[in-house]
Amino acid sequence: MKNTEAANKLTIRVATVDDLDLVTELCAAHAAFEQVQYDPSGQKDRLALAITGYTPRLTIFLAETECAVVGYASATLEYSTWTAAEFLHMDCLYVDENLHGQGIGRDLFTAVRNFAIELGASEIQWQTPDWNAAAIGFYRSLGAKDRNKFRFSFSTSSDRQR
Repeated sequence: MKNTEAANKLTIRVATVDDLDLVTELCAAHAAFEQVQYDPSGQKDRLALAITGYTPRLTIFLAETECAVVGYASATLEYSTWTAAEFLHMDCLYVDENLHGQGIGRDLFTAVRNFAIELGASEIQWQTPDWNAAAIGFYRSLGAKDRNKFRFSFSTSSDRQR
């Protein structure tokens, strides 16, 4: 497949349980791109619980060509104490590195934006690594404003001592 063919026949759709093997592969590629550890153990089962049920916790959008799934975006509805309103947290937006610059990321973001509007969310929030200049430029080109904050992570595993 030529790179130019990918964006021409692109479909954005919501992932189902049947897609979760592909989603975990995309997550692995995304983690490798961001140079972070990734452990897929049990991920498929946890994702299945998150995207199904009476009130699904997670929505995953897939970018699919006639040949392959080439990217994804995922989002959850959250609540902001400061604004006293719901917002959509875009957890991930990833496109195969070989297909950057073809509008696939923009199409995925449009699907997320439309979903946020449909849910009545006041805004979309997300983060990207500070070293990812291409992503920062892409998000700014969409009209997004960056916020100067650090992102922290704290493990709650019982085997860790504080």
